[in-house]
Amino acid sequence: MDLNSILHIPMSNMAYFSSLYNLTVILRAKKDDLKEVKIIYSFKYDHHLKEKRNEEVMIKKYSDNLFDYYVFNKDVNDNRVGYIFYLSDGFTSYYFSENGFEKEYDYSKSHLSRFEYQANFEGDYLKEIKWCKDTIGYQIFPDRFNIGNYKKDLSYINLKPNQDPKSNSFGGGDLIGILNKIDYFKDLGINCLYLTPIFLSNSNHKYDTLDYFKIDPHFGDEKTFKLLVDELHKNNIKIILDGVFNHISSESKIFKDVIKNGKKSKYFNWFMINGDKVDSVNINYLCFANVKNMPRLNTSNDDVIKYITSVVTHYIKKFNIDGWRLDVSEELSFKLHRAIRSEVKKLNPNCIIIGENWRIANRYTQGDMLDSVMNYKFYEPLVHFLAYKDIDAKEFASRLTDGFLTYTLNSNIMMMNQIENHDTHRFETLANNPNMNLIALSILIMNIGMPFLYYGSEVGLNGGYDPLCRKMFNWDENSWDIKRLKLTKKLINFRKNNEVLKSGEVKYEFSNNLFVLTRYNKEEAYKLIVNPNNEKVCLDKLNKKPIISFNFQENKFIKEGFIIIKE
Repeated sequence: MDLNSILHIPMSNMAYFSSLYNLTVILRAKKDDLKEVKIIYSFKYDHHLKEKRNEEVMIKKYSDNLFDYYVFNKDVNDNRVGYIFYLSDGFTSYYFSENGFEKEYDYSKSHLSRFEYQANFEGDYLKEIKWCKDTIGYQIFPDRFNIGNYKKDLSYINLKPNQDPKSNSFGGGDLIGILNKIDYFKDLGINCLYLTPIFLSNSNHKYDTLDYFKIDPHFGDEKTFKLLVDELHKNNIKIILDGVFNHISSESKIFKDVIKNGKKSKYFNWFMINGDKVDSVNINYLCFANVKNMPRLNTSNDDVIKYITSVVTHYIKKFNIDGWRLDVSEELSFKLHRAIRSEVKKLNPNCIIIGENWRIANRYTQGDMLDSVMNYKFYEPLVHFLAYKDIDAKEFASRLTDGFLTYTLNSNIMMMNQIENHDTHRFETLANNPNMNLIALSILIMNIGMPFLYYGSEVGLNGGYDPLCRKMFNWDENSWDIKRLKLTKKLINFRKNNEVLKSGEVKYEFSNNLFVLTRYNKEEAYKLIVNPNNEKVCLDKLNKKPIISFNFQENKFIKEGFIIIKE
């Protein structure tokens, strides 16, 4: 038995509650090493009493390239739980507790060594926001989506459809333009919009905020935004805003006051400045990345926290928005994160908080900060598998399994999954292959979490890295890839009409370099089989006709295709 591979961390993503009494416990072991794993559990104060202890076999539910993962999930009578493990490889056996590995276990001293979940309260675990499982999202970069107000000053617009944008390009899109496309969203199957920043800013992207309490006039005003939110809600479409609270514009009144008054400014400690005043030449203040016109806010400062939470609550109370995506959330203080969550959930427990965290973020998703993140642990292996082609189906399945097990089930359900966004290449362009875009879309739609399309992807909009990924949406339907649009609608409709795809369990596997994703519950299962290769692949005869297929006929992938079947 490989004891070095065995891992369990109590009160983590390996031991958590999904509701007040529903407990999940996970144990990791070397792949194909153990023959039997049991959990021996009870109300923690009764663990020394044999008649009170429960013993259950744990199921080997997931595997990656190196490890097997054994899972116990059950509603318990009391959420103060004590437990240990029994492990056997068929030759030797051990009890596993906080003491490590022992041939015999003394239950009379269990209070000193058992694993525990000491207590679970309503406010302590991460709750699932129920609308997330039904969500088909759509990300919009407002300046590039659609012009709706032709009465505004249009002289600032310097970008046309089909032109490659530059960093200083303005397309003229606005809130009325989004409002005018509600029927388009409904026809596509979209029921949630995520807008990149809409607040006052000099740039086209608006990530350098001048005033959080003002809608940028290029987009509209408060009246227009209220109208948009209300009309979206009337049509059962939710809206998530982008909160850029890590940094602010150097042209904002707040930072200008610091430039003028130095340490005498009441805002001086809102920033992280090395010295008594701002040095705009040598840049003696912390900023976003190395961008000097985006000074970072000191998000552990109490006044900054009060200010930012007032912004966050303002848009919930006044406009009834459904969520926030927090820009560069991995660089915000834990103190701010907790304050935002506290204030948001008081107003609306179903208002989602999503972080832009590119790294593993399970520290943020334990119930006291974020609900979920932009799932780059889905995006990263997807890019390597389908675009860079430097990992095979086995490695892809392993990485997706690892990413899934990084988070609790509730957080996985609320993940913002994307194959492209405003910070990445368009997937088709990165892969240099439109087929890969459609395969990626099938995986996105079938996967656990909230699938979010990036505007225009459904009609073939392409482009390289920023700013090329931010082209204007061309509303001339003659320019659209109609076949892609039809397949996108078909996939979205399939997800919306099958409960197992919205709330079922997930498994990632491989077979002969074919990737297999299965969504299942007790009643039914659907399987996605992906051929990413540029050659024909024959399958064993299918008993059932594929529900949706691309580049597949008569039990054979032509090349670069996928099928979805019901098992």
